[in-house]
Amino acid sequence: PDGATEEELKRFNKLAQTIVFTSQGIPFSYAGEELYRTKMGDHNSYQSPDAINQIVWDQKTTHEDVFNYYRNLIRLRHQHPAFRMPTREMVQQHLTFLDVPDTPNVVAYSISGNANGDPAAEILVILNGNRKPVKLAIPQQSWKVLAHDGMINPDGMGTATGPELWIGASSATILVLL
Repeated sequence: PDGATEEELKRFNKLAQTIVFTSQGIPFSYAGEELYRTKMGDHNSYQSPDAINQIVWDQKTTHEDVFNYYRNLIRLRHQHPAFRMPTREMVQQHLTFLDVPDTPNVVAYSISGNANGDPAAEILVILNGNRKPVKLAIPQQSWKVLAHDGMINPDGMGTATGPELWIGASSATILVLL
């Protein structure tokens, strides 16, 4: 969007890939996305020169936070087979969208029942597409926080208990039931 800061653009990037990697099906990433590759704003670079299409490897250190986010997002997907259910019937049995009244641009769902042999009895995924934080009701249970406010750690980053939780602007929160 017009006027978006560099920090907001990184948040949009991380949120978009969180949506891809926590969705069912096979995720797809373009080469260099994990390095925060922009192609200098050229959205159709098919006939653009190498200066536009090349991967700038120095960006791995310049945007190390984005690289590490992608790496941990891939780890999260590998550690939780619930994000890789092979059949429509499994998805229909285990995935439930949560009602998020009066909260536009927010999608929340749970994957329950140790779906696809997942070690977690339940996973809660909340995606906030707003440029401001939102407060959302969550089940009042003990949750391990795996992703929150632009940060991710598949081994956990603390706990949350509900009944409400603030979800950071343009970010995802992923919780697993303890």
